[in-house]
Amino acid sequence: MFQTKSPYVLLVAGSGHAGIEAAIANLLEPGETIVVGNKGIWGQRVNDLSERYRGQSELVWTCALGVVGTDVLLAYRVWQNRVSRLRSRLRQKLDAVMMKI
Repeated sequence: MFQTKSPYVLLVAGSGHAGIEAAIANLLEPGETIVVGNKGIWGQRVNDLSERYRGQSELVWTCALGVVGTDVLLAYRVWQNRVSRLRSRLRQKLDAVMMKI
């Protein structure tokens, strides 16, 4: 509530887990994918909650002392897009070969 200008504020009385669940339940639509920086139990909980609310999550793991910063998440997204394009090209080539058989 600190310095908010919105007239719509909802306080969640509960543990940190309750706050994470409230955020996932309200922001993640069924079928949407989120990228989760995971370095322990909290990342795993976000993954479990996203599945519970029919979303998908992709875990980016790091060691317990590491940091999952925005640079790591952006690099992961770039890498994932490249892999997706390569898979698409391979499927097209495989389909072309199968058509010749």
